Amino acid sequence: MTQPPPARHLLDQPHHDGSSVYVKPGPYTLDDVVPVRLRVPTSPGVRDVWLRTVRDGEPRMERTRLDRSNGHEDIYVADVLVHNTSTPYRFLLDRPDAPGGYSWLNGSGVWQRDIADAHDFRLLTAPPPPAWLNAGTVYQVFPDRFARSTSADTRPLPSWAVPAEWGSTPAPLPP
Repeated sequence: MTQPPPARHLLDQPHHDGSSVYVKPGPYTLDDVVPVRLRVPTSPGVRDVWLRTVRDGEPRMERTRLDRSNGHEDIYVADVLVHNTSTPYRFLLDRPDAPGGYSWLNGSGVWQRDIADAHDFRLLTAPPPPAWLNAGTVYQVFPDRFARSTSADTRPLPSWAVPAEWGSTPAPLPP
């Protein structure tokens, strides 16, 4: 994989993430139009920025618009139509100074060649998780680690274990 030379600083690289600075917070529904933003350090090397989406298996390119500029960075914006439960997108930077004349920005970074869709940014229509999830603890319990009951297991069962068939209904707890 060919990567560009390392930037002197992360702020020297274009940036986009799922935060509310770059994407309107969800949840999204089908047919929503969601503005997405891209921060590009002000540089004479970037001529234009395009947004790439895939709809019905076909890539589509849309020119972004310059939203604002402060002399240090330019903020570009484009509208993404949420057309599927998972709507992928990434950015193409028209850069004559780059090898091949362009670079891509997706969720895994900046690339100097065409890349697969696997790491594209995504807008999802899934509902947000319940609020209590952030304050809770989740455990994954493996019952077979407590009392194995296979015929190949010759260890004696502990006194508290009640043998049962896998598909049987658990016995009620004593009062």
